[in-house]
Amino acid sequence: MKRLVVLLFLLGSIAPMMGQTIVELRKGATTVRSKNLHDYDVQTKDTRQEREDSLKYADNLKWAYNYLHSDSLAAAEHLFRECLQLRPKAPGNNILRRSLGQIALAQGRYREAIETFTEVLRLNPSDHGARMDRATTYLQDNNPQACITDCDLLMPVAQTDSLRERLYFLRGAAHLQNRQYSNARNDLEKVLSFNPSNTNAPILLAMTLEKEGRPKEALQRISIYINAHPQDLNALLYRIHLEEEQQNFPALRNDYDQALRLAPDNRELYVGRAGVLIQQKDFGAARCDLDKAVSLGIPRAALRELYKQLQ
Repeated sequence: MKRLVVLLFLLGSIAPMMGQTIVELRKGATTVRSKNLHDYDVQTKDTRQEREDSLKYADNLKWAYNYLHSDSLAAAEHLFRECLQLRPKAPGNNILRRSLGQIALAQGRYREAIETFTEVLRLNPSDHGARMDRATTYLQDNNPQACITDCDLLMPVAQTDSLRERLYFLRGAAHLQNRQYSNARNDLEKVLSFNPSNTNAPILLAMTLEKEGRPKEALQRISIYINAHPQDLNALLYRIHLEEEQQNFPALRNDYDQALRLAPDNRELYVGRAGVLIQQKDFGAARCDLDKAVSLGIPRAALRELYKQLQ
């Protein structure tokens, strides 16, 4: 009898450890029952599905970043979105959201990119990379004031000169777009103080000087830069613009010659040089340039007025 009591006691103490209860809520009643085999089967299936989703998530990530590396943006975007559906609460999902924003930015879908970066910042306000991305997108979307606001928030937390250089350049470009020329000039000069070899700031700085009504200073500034970087086609094209404004035809011809050496298949440059050659009464050379532009794809009818000036 004593053994039976001990056995019953042991069975009673083991049962709660082995069994679990289910509380089923129905309208008008609450039922408490022990888990049965069906419940454990469902639980096993759920666990198996979670494991399969995790494996698929990891595989998708690997391929998504491979696609990014090869510039297959649409394929990468599809896999990132599938990852978010597979594991919506995964701790690294904000990184995926930022990647989706960067893809939208690269494809010119600026409003979508801004919304995505804003969502990333809502979930993690200290994600400075996402804020930098959003500032860049604001500038591309012609919203310079919003870009300036994000840059102002990032300035106090910028830890390196490289990051400060990027921020001053971005904010300087936004000030220029916002017609705040003095602020733009100050920021762009700071860029060059951090990195005298920056190849973009000198062009924007010259543009700022031109906007301030100082075209001669702008020409001088960009010429100093071109002397040090004679292969920079963008800088050369900007100096051509300044020389056209000042109708400096000898300098224009030299710069068009140099630009065409750098970009021999640029049909617009042939048209531009033809216009200069017409001003210099060099009609034979002008005709050759116009014919070359036509051979590169410009409709002859579009150049009718220039051809008329050759007669």
